[in-house]
Amino acid sequence: MDVLTNLAVSVTSGVIAAFLGAWWAIRKFYAERNWERRERAYEEIIYALYDIARYCAIQKEDYGQGTGLSAEKEHELQIKYMSAYSSVNKSIDIGSLYISSNANRILQLLRERRKVNYEGEPAFEVFEHEHSIHKEALDSFLIVARKELHIK
Repeated sequence: MDVLTNLAVSVTSGVIAAFLGAWWAIRKFYAERNWERRERAYEEIIYALYDIARYCAIQKEDYGQGTGLSAEKEHELQIKYMSAYSSVNKSIDIGSLYISSNANRILQLLRERRKVNYEGEPAFEVFEHEHSIHKEALDSFLIVARKELHIK
């Protein structure tokens, strides 16, 4: 009977140890995966805000004289701008899944500040407004991202 008790204790402790080890490994895997998703979300938003601010900076200096860039380069910048604008809008709508509430608040504030009369204003003023709000959002977002991702 003593041998059976020892065998039962050994098997039970082995099963419990294997279960706890597997449970811990799976938890760690999902935590790392969520961290990577979170990092990717911040990275995508930062790049998108940068592309928007860059495009608006180039366009606000235009003053109807042209940007000085080739048509091909200007078209490439415009494509990046449209893609970035779409990405930021998507992040504003569903970003709260992976980004913090502070970062989401910055994006919501950006959406509220985007309201400008595109028809009645000169293009350089529209782009100047867009550049200033996106640059400010980028700077604020970088501060929050550094804190959330523990980057010094």
